[in-house]
Amino acid sequence: MGESDDEYSTDDGKSKRGVNDDPDGQIKVRKTHKTPDKDGKHDDKLGKILDLLRDLSLEVKELRKEQKDYRNDIIELKKENKILIEQNREMECKLELLGDRIDKLENEKRRNNLIVQGLTIKSENQDELKTEIAETIEKHLGIEMKITGASKLGPKTSRDTGPHQGIASAERKDGKDSKYKDIQRLIRSKIRIAKTNGLNVNAKKSNNYKTNMMTLTCTKTEENC
Repeated sequence: MGESDDEYSTDDGKSKRGVNDDPDGQIKVRKTHKTPDKDGKHDDKLGKILDLLRDLSLEVKELRKEQKDYRNDIIELKKENKILIEQNREMECKLELLGDRIDKLENEKRRNNLIVQGLTIKSENQDELKTEIAETIEKHLGIEMKITGASKLGPKTSRDTGPHQGIASAERKDGKDSKYKDIQRLIRSKIRIAKTNGLNVNAKKSNNYKTNMMTLTCTKTEENC
């Protein structure tokens, strides 16, 4: 038993010295090495990170390119918008000038327009209307007028018996416009002239339309009326 105890203690001592102690009494540090499996996992993670970085870098480049394209598009749109604004201004100016010309032409046209009231118009035929209006003006004014156009105003039903009014575009046959003295002749003839420019010349007017009394609404200027 004693021998076995010595052997055990001797073996135990050897075992302890073999694991922890140097024969000189110093502690040894054992070196450990990574296993191949751990190294492979680390490389895989690093590779995935690098792939993600490359993808992000490409996306950033694409975004920058798109932003540059958008900026160029915006610049072009601003240029086009500026051109459209200028064209719109020019168009507005042209429309304004055109409107002025149209107003001028309409005013020129209205200068020779006469609205004749108190007539018994039985026909819609323009030639007959022109003849009737010309004869009425000649009778009351003593002026031969060239009626270039005439039409009936107001209702055009078969039950409409009058009195009626018609509009005529007229000019003197001798080429001269009627003067203010003709207005005086109308006043003496008990005919009322209402000027559209605000000047009203009033006279007694017969309500008996059978006497061929009429109202002329003259749209000429005072100098030419």
